Amino acid sequence: MRRLSILATLAVAALYVGCTPGDDKDKEEEEEEYVDSGVFIEIPDDAFRARLFEHGIDLNNDGKISTSEAERCKSIILDDCEGIRSLEGIEYFTALEELTVQGTHAFPETPCGLLERLDLSRNTKLRYLNCSYNRLKFLDVTACTQLEQLDCTQNELTELDLQRQSALVSLICRDNAIADLRLDVHPALEVLQCSGNPIPELDVTRCRNLRQLYCGGPGCPIRELDLSGNPRLENLILHDTEVGELDLSELHELHKFVCQNNPRLERIAGLEQRTKLSYLMIEDCEHYTGSLRIADFDRLEKLTVQWTGLEALEIRECADMIAVGCGFNRLESLRISACPSLTDLLCPDNLLPGIDLNGTPALQNVYLPGNRFTRINLPATVRVLECTNNPLDALDPREFPRLTHLVCNGCSLTELDLSRSAELEQLHCCGNRLEMLDVSACAPSFYLDCTDNPELHTVYRDAGQTLDGQFPPQTEVKIK
Repeated sequence: MRRLSILATLAVAALYVGCTPGDDKDKEEEEEEYVDSGVFIEIPDDAFRARLFEHGIDLNNDGKISTSEAERCKSIILDDCEGIRSLEGIEYFTALEELTVQGTHAFPETPCGLLERLDLSRNTKLRYLNCSYNRLKFLDVTACTQLEQLDCTQNELTELDLQRQSALVSLICRDNAIADLRLDVHPALEVLQCSGNPIPELDVTRCRNLRQLYCGGPGCPIRELDLSGNPRLENLILHDTEVGELDLSELHELHKFVCQNNPRLERIAGLEQRTKLSYLMIEDCEHYTGSLRIADFDRLEKLTVQWTGLEALEIRECADMIAVGCGFNRLESLRISACPSLTDLLCPDNLLPGIDLNGTPALQNVYLPGNRFTRINLPATVRVLECTNNPLDALDPREFPRLTHLVCNGCSLTELDLSRSAELEQLHCCGNRLEMLDVSACAPSFYLDCTDNPELHTVYRDAGQTLDGQFPPQTEVKIK
């Protein structure tokens, strides 16, 4: 995205109010001797007036604000406008290009800004406006035809008229009550974040330069989203909508795709061809079924596909892939190959009888609880293994000599050979049918939870080693 010129000029700290008289193009004018108009303006809000005085709006130090002083000001920045209830008088700042009146948002659900109205009908040179985290019910920027950036996040706006703001590059209006958002005259728009509004229809087909789109939110009734006119889109976040089908076929530059809690979504066309993705998340989309093939996604580092109806997942030749999360689906097939950087694999609560792994030499952390494994076939590099509630015929920890943590509760195991588990620090093996455990070869400081093993009579440990944990009442710990 091209650098947004207004932001590039800012270097201000929080709580700062800056009233700057000009820029380079007005240098000669600034050097002229200041002549006060003698016509004074009224700022009714005490807090607003005090902040203006505190930071130098009164150029001649006469304790008043004149029209000429106001007209020289190009930037007002209040990163914390707590206590300010009105900006009445802002209409005299006719040269204003940048205005920030942002409420504090340490607790975003209850913004601290007190502004309820903001009328900027006379600030026609305004290019940047941030009025986020207030209580605005009315915002008039219709006369601000040069406006490039607008952030009105978390207010109480029900409408936003931007039909004359054709120069708009960034629009962030999250968490309001806007029901109608027209964007048919905004060819320069690059950033659109409108999540958290009850928008029934969103038409972005004329926003050809759009690079970032965040939309949806609880109660959002959007049923269709046409992205065919957004070939430059890089980041797409779609959540809590009624969208049933999504077509990504024209999004050749897509880098980030997040699709969460879209219960009607059944199909995502073009996803398997979006090989420039570096982040992909599909979550809480229960009607998204069938199979998904992720191949040659050279930049993809993290893949999350969970709480869907997917039945098969194949991942191959993803050189930068570090983590895969595919839990709580209906997977019966999982194949992963040629992913040399993969360290974390999480696929709990599926229908997997096994995993086809090939070319994952860096794999360390594996979570497989609640599947249908009868045997665990993983690389010897695994350090953390969780395989609770699988109908295992057997589990041989000797195949994983680098294990530090093993959780195998509820697997009906009758034995565990820990003779090569020198790095093992924790073992959770509740709910099995073990008769004896020898943990003398494990780490010197060891934790063992082996409750609910009714036949376990003895646990062996070497002298000088510590053993903490929980044991069945009949189990005796013996020193070898």
